[in-house]
Amino acid sequence: MMSKIQKIINPAWAIRRLHNSAVKVLKHPAPEDTVTASFGKFISEVNSQHLSSLVLHRSKRMVLDSVGVGLIGSTTDVFELALQHCQHMYARDDISSVYGRKSTRLSPTLAAFVNGVATHSMDFDDTWHPATHPSGAVLPAVLALCDMMPTSSKPSGLDFLLAFNVGIEIQGRLMRFSNEAHNIPKRFHPPTVVGTMGSAAACARLLGLDHSGCSHALAIAASLSGAPMANAATQSKPLHIGNASRLGLEAALLASRGLEASPLVLDAVAGVAGFSAFYEDYVPQPLGSPNDEGHMFLLEEQDMGFKRFPAHLGMHWVADAAASVHKLLVGAGHGTVSPAEVQDILLRVPHSKYINRPFPESEHQARHSFQFNACSALLDGEVTVQSFTPAAMTSLTCSLC
Repeated sequence: MMSKIQKIINPAWAIRRLHNSAVKVLKHPAPEDTVTASFGKFISEVNSQHLSSLVLHRSKRMVLDSVGVGLIGSTTDVFELALQHCQHMYARDDISSVYGRKSTRLSPTLAAFVNGVATHSMDFDDTWHPATHPSGAVLPAVLALCDMMPTSSKPSGLDFLLAFNVGIEIQGRLMRFSNEAHNIPKRFHPPTVVGTMGSAAACARLLGLDHSGCSHALAIAASLSGAPMANAATQSKPLHIGNASRLGLEAALLASRGLEASPLVLDAVAGVAGFSAFYEDYVPQPLGSPNDEGHMFLLEEQDMGFKRFPAHLGMHWVADAAASVHKLLVGAGHGTVSPAEVQDILLRVPHSKYINRPFPESEHQARHSFQFNACSALLDGEVTVQSFTPAAMTSLTCSLC
C-alpha cells in the first residue's frame, strides 16, 4: 500500500488525480495556431501602415472626445473621491498627468485609474456595438504609459494611435465571440471584461512586447477582469473604467517583466474556463494576421457612437422621442397639442432592470432612468449636462408632483 506521504510527493499520482481537461492543458503546451497565440501575434505584428485613413480619422475623434469627456468628468464628486484616495493611500510618484489637475501627477497606474474614473464619471464616454465603452478603458492607460517612458523613447503620434487602435480592436473582436454580448448585459459590465483586455493589448503594443509577451499580457488581464452590473447607476460604476484602464496597464507591465499566464486563456478548453468564464455561449475564433489580404479593422466597418449628453446610451433615443413631443406641446411643430389634453404618457422601452428607474434618487440613477430622461426632454425640450444637477433634479420632481 502506498502511504499518504508517498501519494502526496508522487507526481504521477498527483497528475492522475487532476481533472482530465487540466491534465491535457499541462501535458500539451499550446501550439502556435491557438486563438490566444493568434491574438498575441496580431498585437505584436500590427504596425501603423495597417491603419487606413478612415481608421485614423475615426480614432482621432475618439481620442478628442474621450479627453474632453475626461476633463469635464474631472469636476465630479466621484472623481474627487478617487483622486483623494490615490493621493492619501499610496506613496506619490510624480510621473503621469491627471485630467483637469495641471499641477497634479501620480504613478502611471494610479493616473490611468483616476483618468478612467473621470472619463466614465458622467456616463458621457463613447460607446460601440456590442455595447461597451472602449476609449475610456484604453486611452488613460496609453497616456499614462507614454508619460512613464524615457524621453529618448517616447512614441510618435502614429505609434500612439496604433496602440490605441489595437486596444479598441481587441475589445471588438472579443465581444464578437458571444451572442450574449449583443444583448443588454445582466451579469458583467462589459468594459470591465473586454476593456481590461483592450487596455492590456494597447499597452503591450506600445511596450513592443513579442507575440508571447502580448499573449501573456492578455492572459494576466483576464485574471483582473470583471465587475457586476449591480453597481450600475452608483458612484462605483466609474471605478469600472478606471480599473479596466489601470489593471490592463499593470498586466502589460507584468508581462514585460516576464510574468507568465495561461497560453490558452482565449481558447475554449472543456472543463477549464479561461475568458469563457464571462460568457456562457463563448465561441472564439482566431484573429488573422494584419498582413492578410482583406484584413480590416472593425473601426473601419463600424463607427463609434458619441453621446450628446451624459447618460446611458438608451436614454438618447427616449430623450429624442420626448423632445419631439415637447415641440408639439409648445406649438413648435405641426399638429400642436395642448398640454391639457395629455392624460398619460406611455414609454415603450427595452426590458432592463438597471435602467428602469421611475424615481431616481441620485444623479447616477438619473443617468440610468428612462423615466427621468423622458420627463426632462418632455418638459425642457432637451437633456443637457445641467439636467443632472441637484437643482434641476429637484425642479423636475416638483414639476411632476
